[in-house]
Amino acid sequence: MSQQYEFRQCKNDLCRFRYPVAARDPRREQCPLCGTETRQVSTLDLENEQGLITRPTNQPTRHVDVLL
Repeated sequence: MSQQYEFRQCKNDLCRFRYPVAARDPRREQCPLCGTETRQVSTLDLENEQGLITRPTNQPTRHVDVLL
């Protein structure tokens, strides 16, 4: 069985919690912090050869540079 995950984000502007969850987890639709509906922002398939994170094609993307 494929190990697929979704990255979800809370739609509540005061929360906006972003978290990973198993793609088939029935609890993924609600924010675990505030209970508001969430949206999918990207996916991860651990059985993908490159282990790449992919984004849904209907979502806008933002380029962010980070210095660690």
